[in-house]
Amino acid sequence: DFGDQQRVRYRGRNVVERCFNKLKQWRGIAMRSDKTARNYHAGLCLAATLHWLTSTFSNTPYNVFKMKYAGKAGAWDKSTIKYNAFITVTGIPLEAQEYMLGSRSGLDWILERYQVKTDKASGIVNDPNDWSREHEQPRYILDLISRIVTLSLETNRSVNDLPDLAI
Repeated sequence: DFGDQQRVRYRGRNVVERCFNKLKQWRGIAMRSDKTARNYHAGLCLAATLHWLTSTFSNTPYNVFKMKYAGKAGAWDKSTIKYNAFITVTGIPLEAQEYMLGSRSGLDWILERYQVKTDKASGIVNDPNDWSREHEQPRYILDLISRIVTLSLETNRSVNDLPDLAI
């Protein structure tokens, strides 16, 4: 099928383009400042090897793959989040679930959105850990959970302190 061939081509082209964008972050490669082809090729190989090593072995204890609440479906313990195999966040006040973003709590939204996903059609991987690595903030997602809990509690407290409307 032609559509399947296009998806495979797009997936491959996307991987190549992303790799070139990473390699261009090396000034010597982007500017082509080496005098000989041999030196340029050596720099290109070094940059590609370092990129491969950092992307392959960068699994810090803070990397997230798919967070979930403790417990089982239908009986979730929303005071505990299993962040990854190394980290479990406990002691989350249940009042944090009362702050709603549409039909879900802020924590529910974070748990749904911040996970590694692969698009079925294109094969492109959406990895929330990429931003953390690029900005050298490995705890970003873990700290975000803490900030969302604080925001939820403070917003609920402020709303509850408002006087009743006389209508």
